[in-house]
Amino acid sequence: MNKASFFDKKEKDKISSAVKKLTYARKPYLEDDVYDYLTDQICLYYQQNSSVSN
Repeated sequence: MNKASFFDKKEKDKISSAVKKLTYARKPYLEDDVYDYLTDQICLYYQQNSSVSN
């Protein structure tokens, strides 16, 4: 799987929606769920694409 296609369209849309919740300066999103979700996605991507082996 190449890096450009790691996330399918549905997951990309979900990520975009989560990020959009964080972009409203006048209505800050204060819950942890979006941050937790995005962090999980970053970790999944890193685990699949990291050249660092443990």
